[in-house]
Amino acid sequence: MENGGRGEGSMKRAEIDTSAPFRSVKEAVAIFREKVLAGEVYAHKLNQIRAAATKEEETYTNRMSSLLAELEETKQNLEKAREETKTMSTRLVSLEQELHKTRTELTQLKSQQAHDRSTSQAAWRTSNSSKTPPISSRSVSSLPC
Repeated sequence: MENGGRGEGSMKRAEIDTSAPFRSVKEAVAIFREKVLAGEVYAHKLNQIRAAATKEEETYTNRMSSLLAELEETKQNLEKAREETKTMSTRLVSLEQELHKTRTELTQLKSQQAHDRSTSQAAWRTSNSSKTPPISSRSVSSLPC
């Protein structure tokens, strides 16, 4: 066991950087600065995107809350309107029944009045058959001058 008792599958390879070293610190800063600045720029953009998404989500949540409250209010108003419609319908039926009853009573009173009038005229005629009927204002106006 040449490799210290390890199997061949567990051996890892490493890459070694053989590029030329930086000639100066200034050169290293110039190379790595671009990478660092790029990371900062992307981090800043990412934070802006996240902030915009959070704001948009808050706006959406507020709008949804507002719409749900409006929907609940509309449901309550609809239920109230249904109850009022039911009450008005019941009142209308009651008024129609009362109107029918009043019309029936009026018809009965008219027929009773007509019956009483014809009975009284017939009674007057029989009791005054030998007398001349009284002169009415109509009969006076129809007399020749």
